[in-house]
Amino acid sequence: MQNLLFSLLLFSFLLSACTYRTTDKKSKTEIADASELNEFEFSSKIHYAQGFTITRKEHYKIVSVYDPWQKGQIYARYILVPKGMPEPEKIDAGDQIIMIPFEKAGSLSASHLAMISALQAEKKLKGISNPNFVYDPSFRERIKSGEIVSLGKEMDMDIEAIIGLNPDILIKTGFPNAKNEDGALNEAGIPVVYNNEWMETSLLGRAEWIKFLAAFFNREARADSVFRKVETNYFKMVNIGSKAKQYPSVLIGMPFKGTWYMSGGRSYMAQLLEDAGSDYYWQNDTTRGSIPLSFEVVLEKQQDCDFWFEVNARTRQEVIAKDTRYGLFKAFQNKNLFNNKKRMNKHGGNDYWQSGVLRPDLILADLIHIIHPEFLPNHQLYYYQKVK
Repeated sequence: MQNLLFSLLLFSFLLSACTYRTTDKKSKTEIADASELNEFEFSSKIHYAQGFTITRKEHYKIVSVYDPWQKGQIYARYILVPKGMPEPEKIDAGDQIIMIPFEKAGSLSASHLAMISALQAEKKLKGISNPNFVYDPSFRERIKSGEIVSLGKEMDMDIEAIIGLNPDILIKTGFPNAKNEDGALNEAGIPVVYNNEWMETSLLGRAEWIKFLAAFFNREARADSVFRKVETNYFKMVNIGSKAKQYPSVLIGMPFKGTWYMSGGRSYMAQLLEDAGSDYYWQNDTTRGSIPLSFEVVLEKQQDCDFWFEVNARTRQEVIAKDTRYGLFKAFQNKNLFNNKKRMNKHGGNDYWQSGVLRPDLILADLIHIIHPEFLPNHQLYYYQKVK
């Protein structure tokens, strides 16, 4: 009898203790519901992206962003904890704890929007830089209504507007000295999430950063589904491009302030051109970013190229007005000039730099149709168009 009484008292005490702890947590933060916790159980597998990892622990996840400019170094690390779960007792200095799900996000690049939309998390976005450059009509409507506010410009953010918005996370493109600008945001307690997708060496690697954003929005299962479809379509296009018997030569870009920044041989653009069945002069170069070249060097090496992509003009007259020497290129003479401005609105928002980040399969299909029209005769150009 005494043992039974003791057992009942012990059970009553443990029940009270559990109830007390749960109530205590609620007083600090709302507890995530069951569906959110189920989402959190999903763990992404990364196949192509080299710039981040997601590590699953018992009650939290570690998202590590690697430094593309210092091999082997961590650029930023985030500890994602479902609301109501205990925080890790020990974390490294500089690691940021982010409770999920959250309600409010800001972004300093329109290139993040297509991924956020594909994750069905667009309602959480409350601030964006350069709102005029947004292409997506649904985001534009929310900007117009004031539901999404301006956060300045990507390279000149409005600190006051960001602190006024007080987002739970601020997504920002990483670059070598990006963190030096963020002291005021750190002091305000705003976690800056650095997205370095632009430094990937393949377009699939770039697109796979949807899994990175998904970890923060707690939508990893959806990200996996979206990415698998893109991946499947991309390799269908690669298989088509690999059937090429001839490899037409290609030129890309135009000079900026006197320098022609050509995509390096280890860049995602070089990989894309190879997958499209073309011959890119700088394919064997080992540069991951851009190669700064003079006009004279490009003219010497690539004057006879069959196709010229990423032309910053809508007409051949505009091209020749910039510099009469452009008329010396074979692609100009044969009217094989193309830009990526087909999906551009009157405000300057270009969907190539937005949904194109997530849809390399469509970009590759465009290039194959242009370079090898016999392979995709019924394809309608999506991002590219001919310079008239």
